[in-house]
Amino acid sequence: MPKKVILFVFSILFLLNLPKAFGLKNDKVDSLLNELKKVQPDTVKVKILNGLARAIRNTEAAVAFDYATQANQLAMELNFASGVAYSADILGVISLQFGDSKKALFYHFIALQIFKKLRDLRGESFALNNVGGVYAHLKNYKKAGHYYELSLKIKKQLGLFKDVTSSLINLGNIEMSNKNISKCLANYFLALNNSTQYKDSNNITIALINIGEAYIDVKNYKKALHYYNQALRLIEHTGVIFHKAHVHYAIGKIYTKMNQYTKAQIELEQALVLATKIGAKSLRLNIYKYTYQLFKQQHNFKKALLFNEYYIALYDSLYNQENAQNINEMQARFDLQQKEEQIKNLNNERTIIEANKLRESLIKNFLIIVVIFVSILIFITIRIIIIKQKSNKILTIKNAQIQTQQSEIEKINTSLNTYNMELMRENVSARYEILKTKINPHFLFNNLSTLSSLIIYDPQQALSFVAKFSKMYRSILELSNAQLINFKEELEIVESYMYLCKMKYSDSLHLNIDEHLLNLNCFIPPFSIQLLIENAIKHNHIDTNNVMKIDVFLEKDYIVIKNIFNPKPDKEPSTGLGQKNITERYKILTDKLPFFEGRQGWYIAKIPFFDKSV
Repeated sequence: MPKKVILFVFSILFLLNLPKAFGLKNDKVDSLLNELKKVQPDTVKVKILNGLARAIRNTEAAVAFDYATQANQLAMELNFASGVAYSADILGVISLQFGDSKKALFYHFIALQIFKKLRDLRGESFALNNVGGVYAHLKNYKKAGHYYELSLKIKKQLGLFKDVTSSLINLGNIEMSNKNISKCLANYFLALNNSTQYKDSNNITIALINIGEAYIDVKNYKKALHYYNQALRLIEHTGVIFHKAHVHYAIGKIYTKMNQYTKAQIELEQALVLATKIGAKSLRLNIYKYTYQLFKQQHNFKKALLFNEYYIALYDSLYNQENAQNINEMQARFDLQQKEEQIKNLNNERTIIEANKLRESLIKNFLIIVVIFVSILIFITIRIIIIKQKSNKILTIKNAQIQTQQSEIEKINTSLNTYNMELMRENVSARYEILKTKINPHFLFNNLSTLSSLIIYDPQQALSFVAKFSKMYRSILELSNAQLINFKEELEIVESYMYLCKMKYSDSLHLNIDEHLLNLNCFIPPFSIQLLIENAIKHNHIDTNNVMKIDVFLEKDYIVIKNIFNPKPDKEPSTGLGQKNITERYKILTDKLPFFEGRQGWYIAKIPFFDKSV
């Protein structure tokens, strides 16, 4: 589960503590763009540029970065300190989105320094909150908690109770990172109550989403679904598509963990449609990655491979975009450093500087600029080389992974084909052995001889004999292709077979079936018990002085066939085909095999049974 997404993405959403900006509609953005064309380069234009950057920073980060850079440069030209601070804060937020925490801290500390000089406590609280977000991203939770607490203290001091929600959520994220779920949930519920009190729908939604993620962490999926569904209902009114996409993504993860793959696939598909609609590439990247894992769990390797390709393509796209953005950001950073002295002296009184001091200052600044410029050129060159090497390395690794996956899929398919062929051969062999063992010409001849005698001496019994005889061989023909039959069907076959045998052996043959077996609802391979009884009769001496007793009873997970062991003195050599037939059929169905043994004048055979048909 990618905790970093839920723990810190929503921290980033609050970095400027302006939730309305994130929910701006397209017509609001268009309105700001129209205003931007009308106004002259003054403080109003700076505010419009900052507003545009805030509005689209989560959907079009590169464009937002450009707007914030323009606002920052214009604010410095106008000596508009507040505009410099807010634009620097936005640049820090977007830099963290690009994964560059060092640059993010650079911008946020500039904003924090200016807010302090301006004694703008509200802006200072935002900057402190943002610095905490960067340290949380760096997993330095101690420092992150320190800055979050400072931000929360100022907000309470100013009575900014609506803004308290973001700090509470951020503190909850820190507790989740420290695996302290009870404290984490306590902060989230405080945030929920606070935002509910001020009817702040956006913050209510985010609090509900974070609570849901906390319950996922403790595997309480029922409660997690409850809070995500609450968030989803609220999003229908607020219309924040990013939130809706993320909730569907989270619900998809929950259903996957609950092995409800159909529902999971539906939720992930909805999340992907929404993320694509708003251009949320980072969220799309996570959806592709998780959908790949979902299909892989279901052994649908074709679709898994497709989404893995989507993931790789989007990852490469984002990586190239980040390279271009880094170059733009480096230029912006150069401009900020170039005018660093102007920022430091924005609120100082201007005095008349003597000509010689001005000349020395210009020479000093020129040298600084030259050094900075050369340093930046060297840095950019090294950065481009490193990025290119890293890009080639990642591409090589990805290609190797794809080849490995393709090789694994081919091996699996080959293994399945081999297994199916072996199963077919064993199944055909088993059916052949059943028919071979059952339809024995010698057995058929003996029964026909018995029948011919009965027709002469006892026609009525001959009719009964024919009925049982035909019933048994009908069963042989009908069930020869079945893998398993109900135990009661097997008993009917045994009954028909014993009837035929007793025509020959009369009272010299006794079969005792334990009454507990009569109501046993289970399944066994067809003719298993009949074949073992036939073996007992075939290989033992039976007459009036040598009565054959055969017992059939239940012993744990086995059906036991036990008979007196009195082998014929002139018996024909045993081929073992009967036992082999039974054993091979069990090998096809299960790892639990029958076994046979002779012990103290008895011959014992034990065969497993199945609770249901397989």
